[in-house]
Amino acid sequence: RVPGRGPARLLASSAQGLRVWSPADDGLHLDGDQERYSPSTAVTCVALAPGVAAAGHAVGNLHLLALPSLRILDAPGLPRHHAQVCALALAPCGWPSNDDEAAWLLASAAQDGSAHVCRLDAPCLRGGRTAYKVSPLWTQRAHEGLPPIVRGLAFLGGLGGPAQLLVASEKRLRLLGGLDAAP
Repeated sequence: RVPGRGPARLLASSAQGLRVWSPADDGLHLDGDQERYSPSTAVTCVALAPGVAAAGHAVGNLHLLALPSLRILDAPGLPRHHAQVCALALAPCGWPSNDDEAAWLLASAAQDGSAHVCRLDAPCLRGGRTAYKVSPLWTQRAHEGLPPIVRGLAFLGGLGGPAQLLVASEKRLRLLGGLDAAP
């Protein structure tokens, strides 16, 4: 289910790509569609927040997408992994950004054990185009401590103070603390 105000919407991920659907009098209405172009760009995981989604890909790329249209948003400096992205988490960080809009925390983990956490400030005009400002908060290179196969990520806290990131693998849970998201 796509979070936010307005009609209930559903995000579906399949071999054909991502699609956003909403109820209509005659069934379902397709609100957004992003088809994959080759197997290497297949979406492997998605995290949702009101108005925005993060998508991780088989080749390690991350993208921000507008909801419900699924239009790719400009976010220069968004981290990239060197292996398939297997888990994402997206949460408000609680510190205001441009025009008092909430900023987001984005965490990603890949199959090689690499992980990134960054702050995404609300879009602003940069060089004639609208772009999210990406601020790296924490990076772990491949095989530096996270279990190789991360199954899930979740943010705890972070609203006005340091955030914690819960990392779930096949065999254990790990809590990473002290992620200061202040600008």
